[in-house]
Amino acid sequence: MKYSKDSAISDLVRELIRAGWQYHRGRRHGKLLSPTGRRIPVPCTPSDHRAFHNFKRDIRKLVNCCPA
Repeated sequence: MKYSKDSAISDLVRELIRAGWQYHRGRRHGKLLSPTGRRIPVPCTPSDHRAFHNFKRDIRKLVNCCPA
């Protein structure tokens, strides 16, 4: 399954799904649900050249943050 037009983002989402995360398709964006229950949107058609780095940073913040 293709999660994003950006292959790096799509590969990262695949790795996260193998690690226990869940993917839910939405109207405009897909959503990743972490094992702790936190959500993050997946950029489907990123226009920014730093989209992958920003997405990776957001995931890192989500994982390192205490559960809310």
